[in-house]
Amino acid sequence: MYTWLFVSMLVAALLIVAAHNQDALARTLHAARSKLHVLYRYGSELGGYVHDTSMTQFIPPGQCHYITGTWTDVAGSVANTIVKEKTAADTTSTLTIPITIPQNSVGLKGGYLKSVDIWWTVTTAALDALTATIYKATLPANGAAFSAPASQAFTYDAGHDTAAERLTLDEHKMTVTITNPAWLDDDDLWTVQLSVDNALTSVFRFHGARANFTLRL
Repeated sequence: MYTWLFVSMLVAALLIVAAHNQDALARTLHAARSKLHVLYRYGSELGGYVHDTSMTQFIPPGQCHYITGTWTDVAGSVANTIVKEKTAADTTSTLTIPITIPQNSVGLKGGYLKSVDIWWTVTTAALDALTATIYKATLPANGAAFSAPASQAFTYDAGHDTAAERLTLDEHKMTVTITNPAWLDDDDLWTVQLSVDNALTSVFRFHGARANFTLRL
């Protein structure tokens, strides 16, 4: 009788332990599934402690480079704004916008550049032409020369994808979208270059640009 009672108690205890272990196993599997979902939900943009796909970096006129023509820092037409203004003249100028987002020597980290927004205003007379080019170069080692930048494929937004749309007397916001977005390595140098061809009385006012990117740290 006592033997049967002991066996019954032992079986009951084992069933309780098994039920407890099953619950613990289920919790462990659920935690593992949740972790895998977090790790792989971004597909090719995998990993990191911070993964923000909506980062932007504004690039003011003072950080850009201007060749040909007379460029002046002036107040914008709206109070408390600033622009870089090109004095009216029938000349073609080059405006270069450096892309200053975080970079990383480790693959798939830092900034993943996707597009650039550019703001400008044309007054008095329409431009003769305006075109954009996106360049990528590699920073050289000590004693080496800078390599020639390579142009990168991109598309204009729907409001600027014809030459005529980019010339008008208007306030412009143009977006150039990179065909093959890229993680910026620590020795990458990306720029957006505008060729601005003024008519004789065209006044071109550059307000700045904004890089749009994913940040992973």
